[in-house]
Amino acid sequence: QQHQQQHAHAHQQQQVLAHQSSSSSSLASQQQQQPARTYADAAAGVLGCKHYRRSAQLVAPCCGKVYTCRLCHDDASDHRLDRYAVAEMVCMLCGTRQPVGGACCSCGGSMAGYYCGICHLFDDEPGRDIYHCPFCNVCRRGKGLGVDFFHCMQCNACMSLSLFNSHTCR
Repeated sequence: QQHQQQHAHAHQQQQVLAHQSSSSSSLASQQQQQPARTYADAAAGVLGCKHYRRSAQLVAPCCGKVYTCRLCHDDASDHRLDRYAVAEMVCMLCGTRQPVGGACCSCGGSMAGYYCGICHLFDDEPGRDIYHCPFCNVCRRGKGLGVDFFHCMQCNACMSLSLFNSHTCR
């Protein structure tokens, strides 16, 4: 009887391992799919969309659909994507769906030259400088606060440093 119980226990363990193996392989096949690529410049093979060059697509937290950027989502939807709520992305290099980040956790590819972990903005446009303003809580074009922009706390706006001495708050 003890031998039968050991045999039954061993059989159960084999079934659990087989189930875990099939579950993890089906999970892997769900996570990594043939990449659905979109292009900023198809002729040059530059990934992205009409708004941004990038190798990542966003998984919209509101509707679960995949879009290359929040503006593409907003153009195609009757609602707006909350950029701060984005938690997942799809790598257009290998097709892996994963937590949002600057590089792919599967193939290691860079998603863009600039990535903001707050706004979830990816941009790979050569020569385009972008910074995140912690006061406005958005990414802006420019080299950064104290470099070529300043943030007026009274107006709650970023402005060119060239206006620093002449700006009048309203």
